[in-house]
Amino acid sequence: MLHTRYAVVAFFAFVHGKELETPVERLINYHYPSQYVVQRLRKGQDINIDGHLEEDAWSEVPWLDDFLDLAGPRFDGWKEASRDYARRFTGSSNPTRVKLRWDDAFLYVAAELRSRSVSASVTGHCADLQSEVWPKPVLPYFDDDFEVFIDGSQSNYFYVEFELNARNASYTTLWSQPQAGLGSVAPECGRPGSGLQGVCCNTTWNGGKGLCDHGVEREGGSWTLEMFAESLRPGTGMISATSNTTEMWVLEIRFPILSRRSSQEAVLLPENSPTVELCHCSVSAQPHGDQHGGLLNSPVSQRLPHVQAEKLHPANGQRFWWATFANALHAPWWSKLTAADTKHPELIKQRCQEEIRGDKQRYGFSQFLLDANNAAPTCYYEAASQNLGGHQYMHNPDVFGYLQFESTPDAASCRNVFWLSRFLLAQLYQAEVQYLMNRNFGNGTYTSNLVQLLNPSVCDISNACNATALQQALDYVNVAIHVDGARSGKCVRYAIPAVQTSNWTGGPCFEAHVSYTIQRKGDPSKRRLIRGSINEARLMSLPDVGQRWDSPNADWLCLDKVEVLLASTYV
Repeated sequence: MLHTRYAVVAFFAFVHGKELETPVERLINYHYPSQYVVQRLRKGQDINIDGHLEEDAWSEVPWLDDFLDLAGPRFDGWKEASRDYARRFTGSSNPTRVKLRWDDAFLYVAAELRSRSVSASVTGHCADLQSEVWPKPVLPYFDDDFEVFIDGSQSNYFYVEFELNARNASYTTLWSQPQAGLGSVAPECGRPGSGLQGVCCNTTWNGGKGLCDHGVEREGGSWTLEMFAESLRPGTGMISATSNTTEMWVLEIRFPILSRRSSQEAVLLPENSPTVELCHCSVSAQPHGDQHGGLLNSPVSQRLPHVQAEKLHPANGQRFWWATFANALHAPWWSKLTAADTKHPELIKQRCQEEIRGDKQRYGFSQFLLDANNAAPTCYYEAASQNLGGHQYMHNPDVFGYLQFESTPDAASCRNVFWLSRFLLAQLYQAEVQYLMNRNFGNGTYTSNLVQLLNPSVCDISNACNATALQQALDYVNVAIHVDGARSGKCVRYAIPAVQTSNWTGGPCFEAHVSYTIQRKGDPSKRRLIRGSINEARLMSLPDVGQRWDSPNADWLCLDKVEVLLASTYV
């Protein structure tokens, strides 16, 4: 176990009367993720979900518009390559932009997406998705699509994925915890009776089949943000709309924040009510036609960790969610594929591989992704509102951007005081799993030795770990890592050497804790100790300090208003 002692020091330097960045401020300014201030709708304001952004509610708020490669700093020159991809595929170096608003019931999302040729073949929603080009099962990202990922609990658990294409084809999935894929590691779901989640994902797409690994993981097939019964839509459920020109498509989405009945009554289940483990939004074995899911809600059998869903509602004081938006773009030849072409997946795969080879000649690397796990291979480039620090897969919530909810117009951005904790914990998790799975290092064990985790072969950008940034942060942050090789029952054991296979047969376990002290700039009497933790199941725990408007002194608990105090040398 490692620990540090705090030493209060003055750490601002001045040259010719000008204040310079401290090392920790440089770290924050360089790595802090995208953040969008979501303004509450004013009294009397409405948004008509029709795919046209003509309301004052949209014109009075800014765009979130800096979309770059999903993986980010995985390769040198990635920003320039990202702009070049966008120009080649869409005609614009920055073709995607997003706006958001909120009220007591809904989160509203609008987006404009430029393209050289707006096209899509997939139609329908959830279980009814179909295409005249692609064999079933199909997904909206078989076309260029827009994707939303939201983790309202800021825990890596119970986050929502939504995808939509230019023909308004959509599907939603509730992920109880991150999914592994494209090199990203994640725990499997706990088996029933393990004390943790028994369902990894729950979606009406394809009857709930095919999104999760089969084996230890389990899937559900009933969860949706929509109203179940067509006659009740839109009701209080999700609705979306798109409008298209030849060079751009526009979308609007209205997400319900909490689960609702059509009567507007929240679905609150008593602890002893008969629930079905696989069903997110029904109270009996069959889905009810007047119910739907929400961005936050889960029934007793799928409870958000350590907190009631209602408490996470912005109207109840919640200030931040994690969120990232993405635009999957295909090479120009993709939209010209026919049903005859898709009967020969090996030829499509060859064309994808040719695209990747061309990238490597052009840039020295490729940001193109090849996914051969579907009915036919899909290959695409994915631009996101927040890069994932080296991950090539969206399912890494602890590196998402932030949504900051505000009730007053023109509220200033408040950079999340817990970000530094999240930044370190996310990387420590990746390093611990890499250490355990690598026969040259842990060979089946975790480590409490931070020096071992900082080894560049363990903490590497390919697993979204930045050894240099971690080392810089350690001048300010206490780290304690507890490793227990004997505990069993609720711990993930990652297999060796297979990166994607893990199980819940028990042990070894670890829990990493970080802490640092902040002090209000110019007022040493105002201080807070910021703490956070993460375990081998990737459950991140961050207390409420600064995350809610109703927390003590929330008005100054922003990274821009505080100093992070320097720590002493490590013992």
